Order: sequence, then structure tokens, then C-alpha cells
Amino acid sequence: MNIEYKEVDHRIWEEELSWWVPNKIFDAHTHIFRPQDCLLKPDDPDNPRPKYLDEWGVIDVDVTRQWNEALLPGREVHYVLLPGVWRATDWDSCVEFMAQSVASENDPLSVAAMPIHPSMTPEWVDEKLRQYRLAGMKPYRTMTDDPVDCRITDMVPEPLLEVADDWGLIITMHMAKQRALADPENWQDIQRLSAKYPHIRWILAHCARCFAPWAIRDSIEHIADLPNVWIDISAVCASAVFDILLEKFPTERIMYGSDGLAGWDRGKYFWWGYTWDFMPGKEGGTPHASSEPTFVLYEELRSLGHTLRVYDWDQELIQSIFWGNAMRLLHGSSDA
Repeated sequence: MNIEYKEVDHRIWEEELSWWVPNKIFDAHTHIFRPQDCLLKPDDPDNPRPKYLDEWGVIDVDVTRQWNEALLPGREVHYVLLPGVWRATDWDSCVEFMAQSVASENDPLSVAAMPIHPSMTPEWVDEKLRQYRLAGMKPYRTMTDDPVDCRITDMVPEPLLEVADDWGLIITMHMAKQRALADPENWQDIQRLSAKYPHIRWILAHCARCFAPWAIRDSIEHIADLPNVWIDISAVCASAVFDILLEKFPTERIMYGSDGLAGWDRGKYFWWGYTWDFMPGKEGGTPHASSEPTFVLYEELRSLGHTLRVYDWDQELIQSIFWGNAMRLLHGSSDA
């Protein structure tokens, strides 16, 4: 794969990131997929086939390692591998791919999750877990009838949560609703479900989908004391969010994530008013400065770095976020 690495990327890595990003990294949120497993059609008016599938092709562990070697040179990286999430999917093929991606690697530390559709039966999910011994589940809001305002149990119904609890799985949850965690239904659901299913380890993706400080400021305290709830920081590019997160949430349950493929895009996630969105980079320049974009992953790390300055670059904190917390969650120890 030809990964274009530009002068702007090199400068940001060398000047702002390389000296504090640790040598051992556990990426708690990265996606792999095969385009053939997506059954959506390009001409579907409601759920068209995503263009990135045919633009990128197969994204497997090999490709993921190539990207990390380019963007995080010299770093040892292990993964929580998450599947592609499409409303129409060849579920058997996708689950097999996720399992094989872990089994074929000489990497006892990386783990994989299976995709979850709300129509799946507990019997089918349990059978796949017995067959493949996957470590987690990945539901997603686009699998539901209301991808904007669905609740957690719309994405992963309680009969499937019972299976996850029996197996002690991780569930990587991308919350829905326009206010994300700030919507009371979301934090109340997390409170209820984490208590009812104590053996599930919840990973709330993208700082509980708080890409803006208004979403996390008054809501994070509602879930901070829940011992089986973790947060990954993937794709968040707002240092104000990290300021609040590190102040109000236990730092031993915060984990680095790249959100590859999205983290390899060029641009940044911005917030304004009471919303946020991805803004692709503008190549043309501006009258006052160069506007050449870098990777979303670098913008995430730059924003985290602004917050870590307040903590005087505490090495124990950095090692926990990038390595120790995921290792303790997945393997019971940070030693490896």
C-alpha cells in the first residue's frame, strides 16, 4: 500500500509527537474489513454502499500495521480489532474474517470483536462465540431503525447483552442521540446496564461520543464511578474534551484508540455550537498560512498533548492511557 507521508506530517510527528508518544501502544479502537462482506448496493436510496469500501479495498491486520509503521514509526502496536459496520452484511463471513485475523497473527495480545445486528438471535451469537472465541461485540447505530436517536438496547438488545455477560465480553459502544452522553437516556442506560450485566466491560468509543466539551462537561460524572465502563479517545480532536475527561473520569479506565480507517483520513473533527462534524483538509492554502492537512490521528494526538502538558507529561499517566489500561482490561495485567 502506498501511504503518502508529507512534509507537514513529518514536521508534526518530529516536533510535537515523537518525543512523548510511548514505544508500546495498545490501540483499543481500529477497524478491519473486507468490501465483499458488505451487501449494500450503491443505488440503495436509504443505505447506499459506502464509497470508501471500493476506494480502500481490503483493510486487514497487514494494512493496519503498514499504517502504524508509517504514522507511529518505531512503535510496537497491538489492537482491539473492530469489524466494519453496515446494515446489510454477510454476517457469517464477517465473523469468520474477524476470528481469522486474530488467529493468523503471531500476536497473543491483540483481540477481535464480532459485529452485532439487533435481529441476531442469542443462539446464533452464542454459537459463533463458541466457535471462534471472540473477545467482544461491536453494535452500531446504523443497524437500527432510527440511527440518530436509537438507545443502546436498540443497537444491542438485552437477550444479546445476556450472552455478552455470560461470556464476559467487551462491548465497544458508539452512542447515538444528538447530545451523545449528555442525553440523560444515554447515561441512565449505561448506569442501568452496567449494573444489570456486571461481567460486560463497556468501552464507550470517542470519549463516549463526546467530540465537544459541552457533551462531556456535565455528563461524564454520571458514569465515572461505574467500575466496568472504560472510554477510548479515538478520533476526538478537542483538547477541551481531554481536559474534562482527565479531570473527571478515572484515568485508569481511559484508553488510546486510532479509529483507523477514520484516523488515517486527512482533516479534523471540529465542534461548534451544539454539534460537531468531520472537516476534510483544504489543500489550496490560505492568504495567511499554509492549510495543508495532516492525519486525523495526528490531530487527536496533538489535542491530547495539549492536555498532557498540564500534567507535566506524567509518564505513568501516558503509559496507562497508551498501554497499561488496555492490557489490564483485556489480559488482567500490564506486563508483557
